Amino acid sequence: MTDGVRGALEQLQAATDALASSPFVPAAGDLSLVEESLKEVRASVCKARADAADATRVAAAERARLAATLAPVRIERTAQTAPVYAANRKVLANEKRYLYRCPLAGPDGVCKPAGARRPFRPAARRNVQSHIESWHLGEDKLRAWRRLGDDFWQRGLPR
Repeated sequence: MTDGVRGALEQLQAATDALASSPFVPAAGDLSLVEESLKEVRASVCKARADAADATRVAAAERARLAATLAPVRIERTAQTAPVYAANRKVLANEKRYLYRCPLAGPDGVCKPAGARRPFRPAARRNVQSHIESWHLGEDKLRAWRRLGDDFWQRGLPR
């Protein structure tokens, strides 16, 4: 919840609490104050939703750009790469033709991201893709926002 939404809800709560605590029938001016507070809540919620949609779109575009940039690189079988294939013979398991490396790896095909306990060596394509997603693309910043299953934000306010 943004500060604008929280502030608008607090104003609405203060206006309704004043009416509820009064022993008298509310005046028209008091009711218009509640209506204005409700309009502010609606406007701030609409703005928060629009900001969240913009942030989601920007984050998705950045993640797509990084995913396209950080694609696994195939290590061609040549005389120069024969030692790499020999060192990683178990990875091939007689099924896969080529080894792949991380695009951020050195010339030997080994990638050592900061914080990793051990380096990532050339592997099958799907393993390299998994390594790239977990180490180089990083965590999706809006994943926690998307996992909020709050019905209030999905349904919206009644009009």
